[in-house]
Amino acid sequence: MPLKITVSESARATPPCPHAAICGGCSLQEFLYTAQVAAKQEALANRLAEEHISAPLLPIIHSQRPEPLYYRNKIRYGFVQVGTQLMVSRHGKGEKSADVAVNSCMLQSDRSFQLAEITARILTQTGLTPYNPGTRVGDIYHLLVREGKHTGEVLVSLVVTAQATKHPEWVAAMKEAGCTSIWISTFRPGNEKSLTDTHQHGTEHIWEEINGIRYAISPSAFFQTNSELLHELYGAISSALPKKVTTVWDLYAGSATIASWVAPHAQQVVAIEQNSANCRDAALTIVANNRDNVEIYEGKVEDRITPALLKESRPDCIIVDPPRAGLSEKTRQLLVGIRPETLIYTSCNPETFFRDVAALRATYKIEHIQPLDMFPYTDHVELVAKLTLFKK
Repeated sequence: MPLKITVSESARATPPCPHAAICGGCSLQEFLYTAQVAAKQEALANRLAEEHISAPLLPIIHSQRPEPLYYRNKIRYGFVQVGTQLMVSRHGKGEKSADVAVNSCMLQSDRSFQLAEITARILTQTGLTPYNPGTRVGDIYHLLVREGKHTGEVLVSLVVTAQATKHPEWVAAMKEAGCTSIWISTFRPGNEKSLTDTHQHGTEHIWEEINGIRYAISPSAFFQTNSELLHELYGAISSALPKKVTTVWDLYAGSATIASWVAPHAQQVVAIEQNSANCRDAALTIVANNRDNVEIYEGKVEDRITPALLKESRPDCIIVDPPRAGLSEKTRQLLVGIRPETLIYTSCNPETFFRDVAALRATYKIEHIQPLDMFPYTDHVELVAKLTLFKK
């Protein structure tokens, strides 16, 4: 069952965003931030009781700002037709709601919204229309903006159909606006998730820096969206490592972000990631930070964990950070078969986390669960759990 987050009615407040009533981006803006955090802690405590998990639930780590706005380093802006003009849009409230026009957004930065407004003005002149995935009509899907919150670098990618690939005026405007990396990404109608990224200007990636570690970021690679709390997330993972660890496996490794963070604590780190864009970024990140003990392997976790790999590298600690779908049954079976002394499970979806942990509890003891509020003003919560192998 989904996590039930109920915020006290006494904590109602005026939403900071003028579009809170119609926009689906921030579902809890009508409540004080401190009350949102408390409600997430309570919801997790209740869920642990329902699951008969007695492991300590640590206090949720959250932003120390009273209103943690403008926290995202990645955002997608849509566009809607209003009369003869294109306007910037965000997804409306409700799962099946249409986009709604907005004249501001407090999720990323004023600068990024200005880039979206510039894009809307330029695309209005082209006569192209917003793409509707339901009808597969239109050409303009969205504008992707990624920011290095600690470096000031900005990547933009205009996502359009394969029939609308030439936008020199937009590229020139993004150059004039000071964007670090400019791309156009295309797709074929009906296959919106398969993008072809074409570099237009500037560097092919931007950099983010967290606690002195530099991370490469390209258009189609996954990177944690909350730079403000990244050091807390990776710190929670590092603190869950065994005191002495020789070999760490980082599964669903993204751009080797966690692998690069924990590398100083281990002799060897093996990172496995399916997304080729992430693997390319990982290679840059590893070199930039002199992480000579980190190796990145491209491919599915289930396919890359082979007897040959186990012969070369037997892990005493495995870190998993799967997508929202969680671990596959085969991966759960592999973890139980490998039996590392320590398993660290990082999850962005409590629902699949509890499902997966239920399958591991016969083999592993849950030492503690550390929640983090990586997505303020929403009902999402991140979890880091430390599990240790039961001794025979």
